[in-house]
Amino acid sequence: MASIGNVRVTRAGIIFIIVAIVLAIVVFASVSFVKQRGEQVRRDEAVEIAQQNLENEAQNPVAIAEDGESTETTIPPAEEAAPTTSGSTTGELPQTGPELINVIIIALLAGVATYYVASRRAVRKL
Repeated sequence: MASIGNVRVTRAGIIFIIVAIVLAIVVFASVSFVKQRGEQVRRDEAVEIAQQNLENEAQNPVAIAEDGESTETTIPPAEEAAPTTSGSTTGELPQTGPELINVIIIALLAGVATYYVASRRAVRKL
């Protein structure tokens, strides 16, 4: 068996290190995906609000004066002029993904930790 300093590196230790690295990559990728998905949802909401504002402005009649300047003939009520936001008034974050991924990550962490402890006990018995 190989040894680094005073520590013997066993097959279980190598497997544990590899699994920990893979798990760290999975966690990093999950966090990155959730962050990107959240940004996309925020952008989509902003586009939807802007589109709704454009539609509201398009519904208001505009009279063009003889000198070429446009003047609005009607002023929209205050409740129509205010943009409506879906969910942003409550301060809640948008739903970005299934809750199952969190359970899988926690189960993997628990499984790796349990396997590591069991393999350490088996090595000590030898």
